Amino acid sequence: MEQKKIYQMDRMSLPDFKLFQKMIYTEAGINLTEKKITLLSNRIRKRLKVLELGSYYKYYQYLKRAEDKEKEIVKMINTITTNVTHFFRNPKQFDLFKNKVLPDIIKNNHKRKSIKILSAGCSTGEEPYSIAIILLEYFKEELTNWYLEIQGVDISTDVINRANTGIYKKEKIKDIDYKILNKYFIEPDDNTYQINNKVKSIINFKRFNLKSDNYSSSYDIIFCRNVVIYFDSATKEEIYRKFYQALRSKGYFLVGHSEGMLNNNKFHYICPGIYIKN
Repeated sequence: MEQKKIYQMDRMSLPDFKLFQKMIYTEAGINLTEKKITLLSNRIRKRLKVLELGSYYKYYQYLKRAEDKEKEIVKMINTITTNVTHFFRNPKQFDLFKNKVLPDIIKNNHKRKSIKILSAGCSTGEEPYSIAIILLEYFKEELTNWYLEIQGVDISTDVINRANTGIYKKEKIKDIDYKILNKYFIEPDDNTYQINNKVKSIINFKRFNLKSDNYSSSYDIIFCRNVVIYFDSATKEEIYRKFYQALRSKGYFLVGHSEGMLNNNKFHYICPGIYIKN
């Protein structure tokens, strides 16, 4: 099929949508309703263009049978996930993290002097880098006495690769305090800023599927903000259960302000968006 025809292709049929809907749910836990047919069609059409496939169904068959199907499924997930984030998103919650959560964790961990944090659904890295900057500002001279580890994970390889670079356009950092910018960023050129090595040294990024991959353990704090909105109730409950198991006793769980905990009564509510492991 000519490229022009691929661009002009109508949205996928409902039967085709059902096939992709099931595959995406199985692979990533993302629950797409029929209202997303047009969105999914537009996003997947990008892969049809690259692979020069003439129909959505042919692409589905490719995902089922191609030798590199696992890599292509990752690329499909990359095209359909939305990554909206910025540095110090939701400042009030970050203030609570700095003034309530962090001092409490430090008090609990004063003997082993280590803090392990997970940023789930970290997108292009703004959240874990924000967390790292807050930690570095908080500890200052005491930093050499503590071991700090932040893990940033996301299902999209594209955003993980971008997060690893730590490079951002000027518009992405325009709201960051000038002193913080000078202290923790370098300016490789007139249009971009890059996170410095001191911040990068306490963060590891990797691709991770919240639904199917094996979780690490012994986290003191888990951030998972505005991520589970893409999952159905059953998947949310399963992910919350895994987060609960991954947290240490008295560990903190931070979610988006609009995200409830469904039927999970294991976490104790502290304030909007912040819970603690019972």
